[in-house]
Amino acid sequence: MIVTYIRYLFPVVRWPVNGDAAPSDTQGVMISLHSYSPYVLYPWGWSPQPAPNQVGLRTLARKFGYFTGYDACQSSADNCLYMTDGTTDDFAYGELGVPAYTFELGTSFFEDCSYFETSILSQTIDALTYAVKVAVNPYQMPSGPDVVKASATPILAVPGQPVILRVDLDDGRTAVSPYYGTEPIQAIAAATYTLDAPGWITGTAPGVGLHPLGIFDSPRETAAATIDTTGWAKGRHTIFVQGADSAGNVGPATAVSVEIVGESVYVPYVANGAQGRALDARSRVKE
Repeated sequence: MIVTYIRYLFPVVRWPVNGDAAPSDTQGVMISLHSYSPYVLYPWGWSPQPAPNQVGLRTLARKFGYFTGYDACQSSADNCLYMTDGTTDDFAYGELGVPAYTFELGTSFFEDCSYFETSILSQTIDALTYAVKVAVNPYQMPSGPDVVKASATPILAVPGQPVILRVDLDDGRTAVSPYYGTEPIQAIAAATYTLDAPGWITGTAPGVGLHPLGIFDSPRETAAATIDTTGWAKGRHTIFVQGADSAGNVGPATAVSVEIVGESVYVPYVANGAQGRALDARSRVKE
């Protein structure tokens, strides 16, 4: 039944030959939750040989390891788990080409409830949330930087009122292990935003660049942009932000919303020459 369900969810994108790789633009992620080790495991389990998509599989596994605190490794590799046959992740990757993983949760088959809630649950949810964010391009997006924080000010605005978008980016969120290697970390090179649809959706306008607070020259950066809301329709609008690093890797999108309220005339800040101070901005909103 599980095999049938997985086949229903994911198309076949990889030829059924052990040495054939899935296309780099394959979509979707399959994760099986087990206990215990703790590890994030990726194919192959049945063979010590690396899978054809090992680089992409490993990069995403290390991202999951960052959130869970687990080592990320090929289960059949030295210093990892052991050889495994008939696992769900080997099937999903081997037969369909979808990147597939097993999370071996915690340190015991039966965890204490308080330990589960404090040391397993939220960390696992964070990893699963990341899987959702990169599922559109899981073999490539995890190599790019993450937008770890995004804010828009104000979140309620009238048409024509400037909105300040500010984001924090990080290219170094990856598991670090003395046994299983680490990911290369590059400097942030760019950050862009699109309005009301992520950049990979056909027909979306090209991304608009954000400006660094300083220069883009390190793996962790802050960037900002002033967005003109002139012409925006009343209602909620979603701003999608993505970062890119100096190696050309583009990371997943993080979204923040702005609500356009009422019909208005926006009065921008103006300088009072006599007093040398700025007057408050005012917006006259019609109900």
